[in-house]
Amino acid sequence: MYAYCFTYYQHTLTGHSGKVMAAKFLGEATKVVTGSHDRTLKIWDLRSRACK
Repeated sequence: MYAYCFTYYQHTLTGHSGKVMAAKFLGEATKVVTGSHDRTLKIWDLRSRACK
């Protein structure tokens, strides 16, 4: 995952077993929803770096 408005690598969010094919920031960019080739969607809290 790349930091919003920055070009350096910050943290990897792990949880999908397939490649992430799409990502969309929600609200004030504190959450992101990801869609994977493993046919799952996950909502991530970027502050805690946890899947909700």
